Amino acid sequence: MTVTTGSVTDFFRHVWGYDEILHDLNVEIYKRSDRTQPVEYIHNGQRHVEERINDWSKRLDHRHHAIDALTVALMKPAYINRLNRLNTERDKMYEELKAQSPEYQRKHSLLEDWSARQPHFKVGEVVEAVKRIAISLKAGKKVVTPGKRLVYKNGKRVVMQTGVLVPRGALTKESVYGKIKVLERNRPLKQLLASPDEIADAAIRDEIMELLKLNGNDQKKTLNYLKKHPIVVNGREVTAADCYVDRFVIKTDIKALKSKDVDAIVDEGVKRAVRARMAECGNNDSAFQKSLAERPVYVDKNNRYPVHTVRLFDSWSPDSIAPIRKDPSGRPIGYAAKQNNHHVALYKSYDNKMHEIVLPFWDAVLRCRYNLPVVVEKPYEVWDNIAGRGEELPDDVLATLPQPGWKLFMTMQLNEMFILGLSDGEFMEAIKEDNKALLTSHLYRVQKLRASEYYLRLHTQTTVDKANEAKDKESRLLYVVSSMGALQALNPIKVRVTYLGEIIPI
Repeated sequence: MTVTTGSVTDFFRHVWGYDEILHDLNVEIYKRSDRTQPVEYIHNGQRHVEERINDWSKRLDHRHHAIDALTVALMKPAYINRLNRLNTERDKMYEELKAQSPEYQRKHSLLEDWSARQPHFKVGEVVEAVKRIAISLKAGKKVVTPGKRLVYKNGKRVVMQTGVLVPRGALTKESVYGKIKVLERNRPLKQLLASPDEIADAAIRDEIMELLKLNGNDQKKTLNYLKKHPIVVNGREVTAADCYVDRFVIKTDIKALKSKDVDAIVDEGVKRAVRARMAECGNNDSAFQKSLAERPVYVDKNNRYPVHTVRLFDSWSPDSIAPIRKDPSGRPIGYAAKQNNHHVALYKSYDNKMHEIVLPFWDAVLRCRYNLPVVVEKPYEVWDNIAGRGEELPDDVLATLPQPGWKLFMTMQLNEMFILGLSDGEFMEAIKEDNKALLTSHLYRVQKLRASEYYLRLHTQTTVDKANEAKDKESRLLYVVSSMGALQALNPIKVRVTYLGEIIPI
């Protein structure tokens, strides 16, 4: 094994002309989003103009590792030794070059001329090979692994429990939230039918729930019925009603407040006091925090009790929050936001409608806990299995399962690979002809998954910069799919990339 520095690799990569390969392969892509500019340079006394990518670096493309590896493979220990003995061997290199070529009028240095004559692949050959490179990434991750619970007794480890499911990742985010009920006034009748249990007035709530039951819990049918037979409570026709809604709140230090957080403060008295102080400080966060050290914020008339913490509303939806703390009676009192999504599954129902199920990692672990498949490929078999069990599964587990009549259309996990923008016929022809240059130009990895929003990035891209997201979409380095129509228009074809870069249809 010969050890050398990166500067030696850089030198030979430059001399053999491999430096600009990735730039030239990417220039047309970046040109779509106006991220290139013409640059003038002089070569052999003549002025030339070349299109260059702004702030280009080879590290923006995963394939730079392959080019570096090729350069290292072509280097021989003799090349490295000669570079290291450059000063003592200049005369010998001069004689070699003079013997090989009678005309010795060169613009490059003697060292570059000697290095360029060493055996290596032509730039064109390397370009064609680089075009065929498909980046292989490990898709998804394990949900749980079996473990044991050990304790020490008399200085020895004793196995107390086996078959423990150990999650292979964070289940929730770190912040703990509380839940309170907030009065929402004058909710329209259509929304009352969607969530009648939230209605504050018991008489109105009972009437609406009775009507829903009478109409088979069909909201549209009930609404049409109410147009002809309105509800009257206490001599007044009901067209809207107040409701109690659950809102998640988090306690935070007042010193950490920003001006944008003021509207989210739960307590109205505290909100008015903080807003007034923010106004005094010109809505400057630093000035506000500095003022707190000199003059605390008070809400009582006698200024005896300074405000140290405030409660803020958060916008989490109930299905994105998990209960993590309970009181002695088993009632949830603490909640945390579920961590990353494990996968998205798309199903088709009998009426050919598409249904999306986004499964957070928390719910994936719950499926493992109750011996359910993490990815449900055959819903009817899973429901038959549940029906045959002697135990009832929790509602929050059943709510994440697809309906028995649905058929799996497609699943997506982080780093899974898809061919986008090719028809089925074009894809099969490219596979048959081993046209990897075409396939890799349409090869995308799943970067991020959210409900009705899927981020798919070109497989060669190494960085994820939110500031350049709009430009990346223009360049087609990134697709942000936010509808079923847009997804089907791209005709996603799931593939697997082997460790050797082979593209295999799944």
